[in-house]
Amino acid sequence: MRLVPAIGYPHRRRVVRVRVTVGVWLLVAAAILCANSHWWGVVLLAPAALHFYLAYRVLRRMPS
Repeated sequence: MRLVPAIGYPHRRRVVRVRVTVGVWLLVAAAILCANSHWWGVVLLAPAALHFYLAYRVLRRMPS
C-alpha cells in the first residue's frame, strides 16, 4: 500500500506537513464543537488520528 501518491513521492516532507496541519485543524474543530455542546464533533477525532498516524508512517519511511 502506498502512503504517498506517486505525484507526492518527491515531496514527502510536504505531505507530512499537510497531514499534521489537517490533523491539528480537525482537533481544533472538534474542541470548538464539543465546547459548544455539539457532541458530534467527537467524530472528528478519528480522522485526526488517522492523519497523524499516516504522517508518522510516511516520516518513518523517509531516508535520513
